[in-house]
Amino acid sequence: MPEYLSPAVYVEETPSGNKPIEGVGTSTVGFVGVTERGPLDVPQLVTSVGEYARLFGGLLPEPEFTDLTGRRHCYLPHAVEAFFVNGGKRAYVTRVLPAAIAFASRTLYFADPALASPGETVLLRAAQVGTGAALNPPPLVALSPTNLTPGNRVRIGEGSRAEYRRIAPGGVAAGQTHVSLAFPLYRDWPAATPVTAIARTPEAALVDAVFDIVDDLPAQSNAIVIDNGDDAGLLGLAFPVLIEVGAATVAEYAFATQAANLGGGQVRLTLSQPLRLAYASGTVVTILDATPAGAVTAPLASVAAGGDTLAWLNPFNAAFADLARIVIVDAAGSAPEAHGIGDLSTLPLAAGAYDDYPAGTRGRRVTATDDDRTYLGFGTSQAIVELDRVDGIVPGMTLTFTVAAVDTDFVVDAVDAAAAPPTVTLRSALAAAPAPTTVRLRAKQLTADAAAGAVSVALDDRLGLAVGDIVRLGATEIATIRDIPGTRGPAPDAGAIILGHGLRTPLAAATPVRRLAVAIDATAPALF
Repeated sequence: MPEYLSPAVYVEETPSGNKPIEGVGTSTVGFVGVTERGPLDVPQLVTSVGEYARLFGGLLPEPEFTDLTGRRHCYLPHAVEAFFVNGGKRAYVTRVLPAAIAFASRTLYFADPALASPGETVLLRAAQVGTGAALNPPPLVALSPTNLTPGNRVRIGEGSRAEYRRIAPGGVAAGQTHVSLAFPLYRDWPAATPVTAIARTPEAALVDAVFDIVDDLPAQSNAIVIDNGDDAGLLGLAFPVLIEVGAATVAEYAFATQAANLGGGQVRLTLSQPLRLAYASGTVVTILDATPAGAVTAPLASVAAGGDTLAWLNPFNAAFADLARIVIVDAAGSAPEAHGIGDLSTLPLAAGAYDDYPAGTRGRRVTATDDDRTYLGFGTSQAIVELDRVDGIVPGMTLTFTVAAVDTDFVVDAVDAAAAPPTVTLRSALAAAPAPTTVRLRAKQLTADAAAGAVSVALDDRLGLAVGDIVRLGATEIATIRDIPGTRGPAPDAGAIILGHGLRTPLAAATPVRRLAVAIDATAPALF
């Protein structure tokens, strides 16, 4: 039948004969259900999804709109959206609520202006929904108990998803309950798995328990070749055997499951888990006693997951805080794993991290110094200078030598990396041997101001720079070169470089930029 949408005079012709039955329009529908907000028990006409959202709100969280019988009351917004997506024109929506409904309420919290520095700490392990209460363990574990007092309210999390809770009477128990591991666990371990702390004891059955790695090992190696020790005695041991790779203060531990005699005093050890770090040839490997006297064992209080560097024990023993000891998880099992005991601490940074790093990310202490070189002597003339290394030096670059107590710049004409030692040929000869022997690569300079957050900076000289180089801009900004755009030109090859992250502080034109020589400090343990 005709549809009249506005007041007017209409003429409708009605046929005199019988009419066929007409289909009913499907462009108008009525909905009754639960919504986020809106008028209660009053039908409201809506003609689009946007109009529905303005009147009644958005999608409803399923857990919050499920009753005690398991029935869900959260799907009305989905039905309205589907109606309009499939060509619907008009919907009359009536919001209803259960009879036993109560207005929502929330306690508001504000920062106490009298607290200049409110106490703050972090959770040491993830807290699952519903945990933390005395009747629903495990408890929350914080890095520091300072400022955590029974009866106080604490905020857990940040922003709109933060939760506020009151600490129960007796709800703060200070004292260590975890063992810190020097390397993350390889696999998941269930609660009650025995964890044993043993003293570091070289294997007494060997005349010489100390070996050396024969070849350089990349990270993730699961076999090593060693020599220079009591190989005959080693082959006679009952496997698996516990080995220590590296010096005791920075060592990585593993179980060797079998040994193969390669002859000449060399033995290949197959490991139960791959080594996490790379090791150079000559690194010390010590065979240890996995069952020495004085071992202390305690069960895991909760699940320990692969990748964790903390494991909770109950009861806890002081032996698990002894950095000189080694921890073996499931020592009597078929696939135990061993780790050194680490030190849980915070690492303050002069500048915050540039990127997000997940828990378990590995860090190493490094030395980062200006990429200077060392003068070794003259070649066939005093214009040909022998250096300890010439990587990053190209023709056209300027090197600074100290001759007769005066710093003098010399331009490089040629580089011979194949010579032993490698040499550079200078455009003009040195008058005498430099003293001291340090040779400096002249610093680059910014040719324009760089704002905080900038990733592209303009330099007066890009000679010798390459993607992956680490540079220091000014006194404190350190960055990796991610890209060098454009065509590389002749000396001095002025242009832009792209950094791996934005600058934290603005830098002025003429700020010096130095290439750095970065080396891992093998005497320091890995950080996780």
